[in-house]
Amino acid sequence: KKSSRTRLVYFKAPKTGGTAIASSLQKCCRKWKDVSKIIRRCADPAVDFHRHGAGCYPVDSCNASHRQEHPFSKSEQLLSMLREPCSRFLSAFHQLINIDRFAEALWNAKPNDPEADEAQAVAWLERTTATCVGKTGSEHTSCMVGAINSAWERPSRVFLWPQAMWFASRSVVICHRDAGPQFIKDTTEAFKDWCHVGLGGNNNNKRAYDHSMSVHICKRIQALYPIDVELWSKHCSNS
Repeated sequence: KKSSRTRLVYFKAPKTGGTAIASSLQKCCRKWKDVSKIIRRCADPAVDFHRHGAGCYPVDSCNASHRQEHPFSKSEQLLSMLREPCSRFLSAFHQLINIDRFAEALWNAKPNDPEADEAQAVAWLERTTATCVGKTGSEHTSCMVGAINSAWERPSRVFLWPQAMWFASRSVVICHRDAGPQFIKDTTEAFKDWCHVGLGGNNNNKRAYDHSMSVHICKRIQALYPIDVELWSKHCSNS
C-alpha cells in the first residue's frame, strides 16, 4: 500500500542526536545537487532537511513550531527528535566551551571544576532570559531565542535555544537517550514509502564526560526550558 504522504520534513535540532538521524535519512534522498566541490545537498522534492549548521540565519529558517507564512500541508510527514533537557544542556555546554570558548568569553573559566562552570553557565542563562519567565508556549520559545541571540551572536547560539523551536506538533517523535538513539526501529517502518533502503546509521554521541550534573543544576535547567520538559515528559518519559 502506497502512502498518501508526498514529502518527508525533518528539522534538525542541535544536541539531540540528530546528526545520526540526518545521516540515516540521507538514504531517502534520490536526487543530489553539488553545492561546491566538497558539498552535496539533497535536492529530492520528497525529502526536506532543515539544518542549523549556519546558526539559523534567518531565525525562521529553523522554526518548525510556528510557521505562519509556509504552513505544513497534510501530505507532509514531519519528523522530530527530542532529548532530555539536562542531558542536552550538558552536551551543549561542553561543546561551547571546547569549540567556541564560551566560558572564556563570558566569565573566568575554572577548567578543573566543571560543575562550577556549569553553574556559572546556568546563572548566565538565567540572567539573559529573565524577561521570559512567566511566558508560555511559543511566546516563551520566541523570547528565549531572542534573548540568547542578543547576548551570544555566534552561530553556536542555537545550542542554547529550546529544542521546542524545531518541534512540530504532529511529528513522529524519536527520543534520544545517552545510550544512543533507537532510530532504526522507530523510523524504518514509518518512512519506508520514502526510503528505497532501510534506515540506519551511527550514533554521533562519541564524547564521554567524567562527571554527572548535580540535581540542583538540573532543576534550574528544567526551569529554564519548561516547554522542552513538557515535550520530553509527553513523548519520551515512558517510552
